[in-house]
Amino acid sequence: MRLAARQYSLLSRQQWLDGGLSARQLDRAVANTALLVIHPGVYAVRGSKACYERDVMAACLATGGVASHRCAAYLWRFRKFERPLVEVLVSKGHAPTISGVTIRRTRRPDIAESTQIGPIPVTSRARTLLDLVSVAPGLVEGALDGALHRRRLSLQAMERVLERAGEHHPGRRVLAPWWRPGWRGDGRRSRSWRTTCWR
Repeated sequence: MRLAARQYSLLSRQQWLDGGLSARQLDRAVANTALLVIHPGVYAVRGSKACYERDVMAACLATGGVASHRCAAYLWRFRKFERPLVEVLVSKGHAPTISGVTIRRTRRPDIAESTQIGPIPVTSRARTLLDLVSVAPGLVEGALDGALHRRRLSLQAMERVLERAGEHHPGRRVLAPWWRPGWRGDGRRSRSWRTTCWR
């Protein structure tokens, strides 16, 4: 249960078995309500407190995915993302449908574009900004400005994500022009360039 304590009192069936316990013991723990089923194959310790982060962690464990899009933006505390949605990114063709969870799929999962916030796997800040273009285009500029201003995102990290994104990715089409000539020497964009990109 030490692992569960680090994961908002959650653990998956595979984690239980990897810990040296049997499937029969797991079934018994569920029958005795020592563990509560949150999603198929994901369990919470009885008496543990529900919270948004636990919901996200449970979705990641159930799908093998990572928190992404607006969910990742909320966890990264990007500007204007104040509504806690549960949204995860998985490999295309993978993951079950889960009530209350928005599943996003990608053909090109890249471990370099994910990290962790506490125990929660989440897309990197740069990848999150790329993905936000398709679901919250009106909020991307503010989120990007905020991340750069607070020095929580490097231009190099954003450039690497744009290079890896497929040429038809909507985020690349919108954000790539920001990395063409038009950047000032101090790393900030001129107002005329911003207006051009976001007209």
